[in-house]
Amino acid sequence: MAEAVGAIGLVASCLQILQTIEKINKFARQNIHTNASAKRELSPLLGKLTAYAGLIRGIKLQAELDEADQVRLSVLDHVDGPLKACETALRTIGKRLETLSGHVVFGKIIDKKIVLALSALEASKPVLELSLDADQRSAASTYVPV
Repeated sequence: MAEAVGAIGLVASCLQILQTIEKINKFARQNIHTNASAKRELSPLLGKLTAYAGLIRGIKLQAELDEADQVRLSVLDHVDGPLKACETALRTIGKRLETLSGHVVFGKIIDKKIVLALSALEASKPVLELSLDADQRSAASTYVPV
């Protein structure tokens, strides 16, 4: 039972991250063509978060698929810390963007807090990629052709 709770918690954490990324991406898409400065700041942010969302979707899918397979699910056990760091970083980015007006006209969008939050996302990325890769390798090694 504890194993199922672990998988459910992991999936819920991934869903929360994906929802936050979608809100940030929505803001970026709405404001990317406001002016050249907004485009210069929001394009890289949109690209990074879109790629990051793919990684999180992969982890979510693995957790859903591995829910009954304890050996494979254990490979994903150590991603709680990085996922919590991601949630915190994304909340920071989201709060910053919420403080901006409905459409960005003037001013800097990416401030120090967003830069630090993006650094936290980048720092957690290798751990998340490694766990996803390890899970896929574990699946390949236990695959038995029919």
